[in-house]
Amino acid sequence: MVSIDFEYCSEPKDWGLDEQYKDKPYAVKLLCVSVCGSKGMHSWWLQDPEQRKAFIDWFDMDELYLSHAYEIAEAKCLEQLGIDPITVNFYDTWTLSMLLNDTREEASLVNMCKKFLGVDIDAEVKETMRSYCINDCTEGHEEEIMRYCESDTVYLEQLLNKLKGYYQYRLGMSSCINLGTSLNYSFEDFADSTSNDIRASMIISREGIPVSREYMDRLQKAMVQFKNDFIQKMNVRFNCFTLKKNGTYSENQAVIQELLKKEVPANWEKTASGKLSTKGDTLKELFDCHRPGDRFGEWLFYWKEKVQPASKGIADGTWLKSLRGDKMYVSTLQPLKAKTHRWQGRSKEGYVPLWTGWTRAAIDPPEGWYAIECDYHSEETAIYGVIFKDPKYLEQYRSGDAYCYNAINMGLLPKECTSKKKCTTQEQLDMRSTIKTFTLAWQYGCGVRKLSAMSKLDMSKTKDYKKRLEDVYSESMKVKRVIGELLGDNGTLLFPDGYPICYSSQFGHTTKLNAPIQGFGSYILRTVVQRALSAGFKIFATVHDALWILTKDKEDGQRLKKLMEDTARELLQDDTLEVGEPFILAHGDHRCEDPEDTSIWKKYVGD
Repeated sequence: MVSIDFEYCSEPKDWGLDEQYKDKPYAVKLLCVSVCGSKGMHSWWLQDPEQRKAFIDWFDMDELYLSHAYEIAEAKCLEQLGIDPITVNFYDTWTLSMLLNDTREEASLVNMCKKFLGVDIDAEVKETMRSYCINDCTEGHEEEIMRYCESDTVYLEQLLNKLKGYYQYRLGMSSCINLGTSLNYSFEDFADSTSNDIRASMIISREGIPVSREYMDRLQKAMVQFKNDFIQKMNVRFNCFTLKKNGTYSENQAVIQELLKKEVPANWEKTASGKLSTKGDTLKELFDCHRPGDRFGEWLFYWKEKVQPASKGIADGTWLKSLRGDKMYVSTLQPLKAKTHRWQGRSKEGYVPLWTGWTRAAIDPPEGWYAIECDYHSEETAIYGVIFKDPKYLEQYRSGDAYCYNAINMGLLPKECTSKKKCTTQEQLDMRSTIKTFTLAWQYGCGVRKLSAMSKLDMSKTKDYKKRLEDVYSESMKVKRVIGELLGDNGTLLFPDGYPICYSSQFGHTTKLNAPIQGFGSYILRTVVQRALSAGFKIFATVHDALWILTKDKEDGQRLKKLMEDTARELLQDDTLEVGEPFILAHGDHRCEDPEDTSIWKKYVGD
């Protein structure tokens, strides 16, 4: 076992030996590399041609290498040296730390050494050395940088051993709930699986996201206008943005916190500083909407989940940094980073599939190729019904409209109102809207008072509706209550492939409720990714429960759909979960995939 660490500069003043790579994806100026293992400590200054060759000659493909953030650091450095990082045997202590770090604090080496080893690394010295490297101010500091590089390898094996012990401890707790069938989980198997997921992320990242440069140029201009228009509309209603001297707007956090406080329950997820969480994934649990309505939370959700991610990647021009030819290359899909192990590429880096429906129209396959998206239909609802063994949730899933289904079963809509389109009167549409708000708030765990305020119903009617809804889903409520009591603030959810979710007191209410559901969805996705790659599909993106592929054969969409459905049926041991019909784009076919976004698309970009 060999610990390895590189130092490099991403935007150098002078590329030196790496001049030939500067226009390639993920190119860096290599400075030095250090290794630490049974054969001692060794370092090489990689701007010296002889030392660079010496390291390449020394590198042994049979070794197991320890790295902290392999995909975004060591992998791209090795690739630049002609060593394929996908074929290297490695463990990534950064990823393992994130998965086992119940506090979910930043999994930096400094933090993890302090948490698991009780070692205080001098953060000031570290920052000084990093500054030398990042700013390409290495001349005269070569020896200092190499010693600093060596220091990052000293603790990796110790950290790995501590992580192994902590993994075994969490699995041995009485509050560990095993969602699989086997009790024989090995830390080594778990670590191998994480490495395989990182390899899959690298393969997908290498593929690149095909886009139209011409469309992206149009989109950038349109996005600036769309962002400004949205801010103006939101500000008229809520006055939650502050105009800065340079003419741009910034969020007024004090106002946002006060407005949000009026609409969320007391158990709303909080940040480390004690503020109400405004993350898109958190807001989605209570304010999911295609278009913001009367509630501030809906506007904030749309801003955080739709407008802001796209504007960071488009309006400010950062997408240009990821563009090489006719493809966008992001540094990582960030597999496993989320609390529930969701893959979440960085939208601000140019990860187009995470943008809104009308901005995703920038995806453009080459002539003779197709870009195809397949995604699971309402995955979380189906998984919820299976895991919590609730036939009513499975019925709801098959109905196609959860809010109409709930209203019908609560006796509030006639049986023929099975979808929004089949609600023929304004009164029926209003009832569906009320039950949508009511359902989302109830699922979050809101009490009667908050349910009444959010749904604008009087207290007596709120109590009645709450009782009706609880009666509909009585089976899952029993199971969920038992699981919640078992997990508490320090339990562990263990998925069938050995991946854990480590609960802590810092987990918000929504995370605790959704972890079994989203975590199982993540388990399905990482299994699908591995199988799809093995089957030869050219995956270029993943988004939560969806895959994008590049192909010359339209029928690959149906083949991928079948693979995804077969995998879900096998893993869930249930045939409920379905995959929607593939969304297919040909070259030059800039269609808005989301009908709800079509009007915005036509207004800002044009047909």
